[in-house]
Amino acid sequence: MHTSSILGALPTVPATSNPSCSGRRIRGPPKVLKVYFIPACNQVLKSSIIHFQKKEGGFFQHPALIVTSDRHSRTAEFYAITSYPPKAIHDLKMYLYLGDTVDDEGPGTLKLAAKSDRMPRDSYLNLDQRFAIEWEYLNKMPWGVDVNIDGEDRKKLDFKISQLEAQQNRYIYKSLLASFHVVAPGTIVML
Repeated sequence: MHTSSILGALPTVPATSNPSCSGRRIRGPPKVLKVYFIPACNQVLKSSIIHFQKKEGGFFQHPALIVTSDRHSRTAEFYAITSYPPKAIHDLKMYLYLGDTVDDEGPGTLKLAAKSDRMPRDSYLNLDQRFAIEWEYLNKMPWGVDVNIDGEDRKKLDFKISQLEAQQNRYIYKSLLASFHVVAPGTIVML
């Protein structure tokens, strides 16, 4: 499957910039409901938990909305952001639109926080799977934007996830903070 059909086609970082440079990396815990940037696959150590969740190289170098941050494990959970939802995600309505302004409201739209920049293009939060990554690999957004979602819309996000889980009679895939790469496929693991 072509990776652009999985995540959508947001512009990648211009070739003249380096998302791994120390000026781009965040310092300290990420802010919940803020958009960060996942660096290129080769800029994340193979031991990172993200490599055990996603194998496609195109998954990297995309924006992500942080939904939780854990000081103990120094990890953050996030949903990927796309410029358009892939067909299956669109058909199942497993996404939320990232609003253009602080006034953008509605059941399918997350409004921006006061003083937030907007995304460089239309953007959608892909709710198919929640991922986790170590803080040290999160970068500030390129393009000079600082995008934050209004805290009140956390309820809207949580409601949409509950609604999707109920409709599909399953939970949205959420990452486990353990490495299961040594467990043989098909093995039943009790947690």
